Amino acid sequence: MAILPGILRALARHYGPQRSLAPKDPFQLLLWEYVAYLADDPTRALAFTFLKTTVGLRPREVAAAPLPVLAVVARKGGSIAVAQRAARMRDVAIRVRDKWRGSLRSLSRL
Repeated sequence: MAILPGILRALARHYGPQRSLAPKDPFQLLLWEYVAYLADDPTRALAFTFLKTTVGLRPREVAAAPLPVLAVVARKGGSIAVAQRAARMRDVAIRVRDKWRGSLRSLSRL
């Protein structure tokens, strides 16, 4: 196992640092997980961008979105469990909006 860090450093020197497409905001990271299921990062990023442009990424925006709209977003991330993923997006948005005053950032300090 001691060889792995050296390999990772060599790859980073050759290719540059790894860049994640995932957002850094905790709430947006939850949305990132719900917009797609068993999808590669480019597909997930496409669905996430579609959510951003059609609904928005704030808890109040996602909470207010109709389930059929969220289902269209979820379908961009694959056809598995579309209705469940749409409902989860809205449920977590409502919970964050109501229980955490619209932001999960304070939780990262706990």
